[in-house]
Amino acid sequence: MNRGQVVQVLSRVFNRINQDGNGRAAKFPTRTPKSWAQAVQTALGPGSKTSQRITAANQALKIAKAMGWSDHRLAFAHYPSSRPMLASYPKAAFQHFVAADHCYAATPDAEPHRAYLATQYAAHAVSKGDGVRALTLIGPHIDRAARNKNRSPALYPSVTSC
Repeated sequence: MNRGQVVQVLSRVFNRINQDGNGRAAKFPTRTPKSWAQAVQTALGPGSKTSQRITAANQALKIAKAMGWSDHRLAFAHYPSSRPMLASYPKAAFQHFVAADHCYAATPDAEPHRAYLATQYAAHAVSKGDGVRALTLIGPHIDRAARNKNRSPALYPSVTSC
């Protein structure tokens, strides 16, 4: 078979296997600049001072917004933005978690990410003295966490849209 014949045969096979995909264009994420990855690594990695982490986290979020992302990269950019704020600005940190969760909620296969964020929501509730709320927030995610065992959300296979 030549290339054109293979394409025709594969198209028929794929259409039969996944009828919901018929007529839909593939969605591929845009490129991820090295500057975003470096900013995230500086914000979360070892050896950075708090001021460097904040600057790097802000840079990662700025890049994500400038790239027009609405996928897992925007959601993940909110995470390092929240971490330095947890002690001093818990409301602002919480809003970053909410923004990340909003994106992940619209993203297929992002359950481990959402389970991790639920721990942050629960910690916020505990800090306010509301243990019952913390348990309510974390409860729906316990099975997800068990299914995904020790998989880190950051290492979980990329999700592509939100």
